[in-house]
Amino acid sequence: MTPPDPHSAAVPYWAETLRGHPPALELPASTARSHEQAYTARDQMLSLDSELVEDLQALAADQGASVQEVLLAGVFALLRRTCGQNDVVLGLARPAGVVPLRLDLAGNPTCAVLVERVRAGLAGIESAGPASLDEILSSVGAASPGALFPVLVVLQAGAPIPDSCTRLDLVFDLGDVHAPSLTFNAELFSRASMQRMGGHFQTLLGSLLSNPEAVLLDAQVLTSAEREQVVVEWNDKAVEFPLEATLHGLFEERSRSSPDAVAAIFGDQSITYRELDARSNQVARHLAQLGVGPEVMVGISVERSIELVVGLVGLAKAGGAYVPMDPAYPLERLEYMITDSGVGIVLTQSHLVGGLPASKAQLVLLDDSATFEGLDDSPLQSGADSQTLAYVIYTSGSTGAPKGVMLNHQGRVNNFLDFNRRFGVGHGDGLIALASLSFDMCAYDVFGILAAGATVVLPQPDRLQDPAHWAELMEIGRASCRERV
Repeated sequence: MTPPDPHSAAVPYWAETLRGHPPALELPASTARSHEQAYTARDQMLSLDSELVEDLQALAADQGASVQEVLLAGVFALLRRTCGQNDVVLGLARPAGVVPLRLDLAGNPTCAVLVERVRAGLAGIESAGPASLDEILSSVGAASPGALFPVLVVLQAGAPIPDSCTRLDLVFDLGDVHAPSLTFNAELFSRASMQRMGGHFQTLLGSLLSNPEAVLLDAQVLTSAEREQVVVEWNDKAVEFPLEATLHGLFEERSRSSPDAVAAIFGDQSITYRELDARSNQVARHLAQLGVGPEVMVGISVERSIELVVGLVGLAKAGGAYVPMDPAYPLERLEYMITDSGVGIVLTQSHLVGGLPASKAQLVLLDDSATFEGLDDSPLQSGADSQTLAYVIYTSGSTGAPKGVMLNHQGRVNNFLDFNRRFGVGHGDGLIALASLSFDMCAYDVFGILAAGATVVLPQPDRLQDPAHWAELMEIGRASCRERV
């Protein structure tokens, strides 16, 4: 590199103008840069329609500028919006040689102010006198043109470009206002990304020129197609779901369409959709005889088992709302939940009765087949609908007394069907039901999986945290998913 000529009048100008210059623009590349960056030139036309060209010419005439100077202001605006830098240095290719142009874009200027700043910068370069690019780079300690400006702008057709500037990231050729072009390094930028940049250039110019007093950061940069995608398509989250459906109603649909599919597996036990429908109907009828119906809360304290699934579905069919009471909870918490919720019935299992607190609640043993033997196993019309309470989950109580959170069928139907849609859960799938009875995801483990026509795979209570057991269940129960929190 040629050292600066100490006698050149232009050297002090460049040293002062470029003092504390910003790092080279960080352009959004499509691939990562390498230490020995390869280079393959590709061209991209920058289409400007006739109306936009007329607006360019009109603004240029109003400000006593050339059309190329207005386009140059547009390039600065594009790079400000693309890279987010207010202090920008570009290279300018002129008949007299390549020089840098530094522009301050702070203050959210209008297009007219941008053009004024461009013209002032160009006037400063002309008044500074001649200086070679090597001298300019040496005056600020830049090792190469790319270290100062990765983007070059050709202002006049045929302006010479030195070898040191032939491998820059981007070269805007503005010599022909009717056919400007962009040359890019295809090793860094994809054709699609450069097409987007071309669209942004045209859109931004059109937005700025349509109202010369519009400020830079408010000007439109996305094309109409991109705005449609971002504002409309990406925000179109509406998904139809059955507004009137209930959790047990979704299960019943599956039991009719796939009655012989396996609904749940626990150890060497399994139950089909047909069998689960019949048994849960009997539980529903027994609970109805006890006064359970819509909005009636019923406690359930059951370990993972076929009875757990039967009990939850049967209670929903009766119209009641379950209040989960994990058998592993301390006696004091179970006592509080029974008292606070006012449940008059608790569904449980024979071996868990001794762990429940004394209360006025009636116990229904789900593992006592005699209780339900002989009951009608046809569906019960409970009157429950999508707005009916489905279950009540108690909070941890870490900020005070535990509080019951009430959830209806409609919200859960929406949530569970969305899970199934997003994760592709359907017939033939199985989920390892690891969630605690008192955790909200347990509802999905049962009702969400049954709504999908899949299989609830229940782990052994004493092996819940054993990954080896999970692997066994994945093999035996054909489990294909499990929830993670």
